Amino acid sequence: MINFKKLYPNFLFPGKSQTIDKKLNSNHKSRRILNPLNIFSWISAVQFINKFNADIVIISYWHPFFAFMYSFIAKKIKCKKKYFIMHNAESHDHFPLEKVLVKNMLKEATHIVTMNDKEKNKLESFNLKGKILNSFHPIYLKKFNDHDRINYKNDFGFNEHPVILFFGLIRPYKGLDVLINTVNLLKNSIPELKVLVVGESYMSMKQYHLQIEKYNLQDYFIFNNTFVSEDKLKKYFLDSPLFEQLTGMFDGLGTSGSFLDDLFVKIQPTLDKVFTSLSTFITSFMADPGQAMSDLGGQIMGWLEDGI
Repeated sequence: MINFKKLYPNFLFPGKSQTIDKKLNSNHKSRRILNPLNIFSWISAVQFINKFNADIVIISYWHPFFAFMYSFIAKKIKCKKKYFIMHNAESHDHFPLEKVLVKNMLKEATHIVTMNDKEKNKLESFNLKGKILNSFHPIYLKKFNDHDRINYKNDFGFNEHPVILFFGLIRPYKGLDVLINTVNLLKNSIPELKVLVVGESYMSMKQYHLQIEKYNLQDYFIFNNTFVSEDKLKKYFLDSPLFEQLTGMFDGLGTSGSFLDDLFVKIQPTLDKVFTSLSTFITSFMADPGQAMSDLGGQIMGWLEDGI
């Protein structure tokens, strides 16, 4: 496994840290080699891959900032199959020459993996030679017990409060402003409602705090705007029977990962109901945002009443 020494120059990185200390459950080491702005690191990666003599190389792609580096590596490596896992076929943020860079990169792919139909359709328009494989975003099962849930709720002091979890990196297109507006519509119907906003912020939080103050919702929202390690994820997901991640509904209705952001905590019976409602919300929001937020508020009330 080849990893990054550095993802972005410090002045371009909006978060607090680009690395985490984590032991992999694997016999293979993760080698920190790559730096997108250092071509010598690309050459080192190519040499390592060719020395390894791999049959298949899998490259994980999520932003055009890395496209030129990946193009260089994909052209130089010697292997039978080159898979590109495309987290985003198109970036949420404008990037110069993005389409040209991505198309040039994917010319080297024998297989291209997408995680939804929208991304697949975008890439099919490129007329690439590589085979496009559409696969549902993987689900990560985490074991838990009801005693854990009770302890976590007591730690937060929520007890019987209904809780909504908004989880993931906070960026303009993630939809936190929509959730705040929706909670404003719900505050009289569910006065005991609590909302956990958990995840590192990639932007100023001022506008959200001002929005909360405007509607006098300070008692409803609790923020933890730091990176949350995997071992602590369960605490937040178990505390909330309902999680809200409106990722990608705006900025052209793109996608960024999944609604669950890499965690799924044994609530399979809930998924179809929640996803169907969110899909309806996306469509109605484009036609009438005000009515859509009212409808979403009604859905949240229904989910909480049903014990979701």
